[in-house]
Amino acid sequence: MRCWVTHINVRRFWLIASCIWTVIIVLLMRLPIAQIPMAALLQHRFADEIVHGVLFTVLSGLWLTALGRNLRMAMVVLILGCLLGFLTEVVQMFVISRTSSFYDFIANCLGVILGIVLALLYEGTKP
Repeated sequence: MRCWVTHINVRRFWLIASCIWTVIIVLLMRLPIAQIPMAALLQHRFADEIVHGVLFTVLSGLWLTALGRNLRMAMVVLILGCLLGFLTEVVQMFVISRTSSFYDFIANCLGVILGIVLALLYEGTKP
């Protein structure tokens, strides 16, 4: 009985962490650039795309861990992660001082793919 309860608590933890990270991404993508902490660092070439990639790598890794690391869930996370990446870029078209970028969308999708690969590789290394 104790093992089952622990498994439920671990899954709940990853699910809550995934939801919180998703909310953080949505909020960050809606903020005007001047309100984002350390926004000056984003002035370097490709820094914005790197940040997008990292955010979405963590996002997809968290969600795949929460839902179960298998190929079926990986496809769900891939589709929904890229959809979220697309929608955040659409929303940015309507935010003052933010611009929508095709390269940001590509970085979002590459981040989703990287997060899935890392999560699946991690699952393969478990004893």
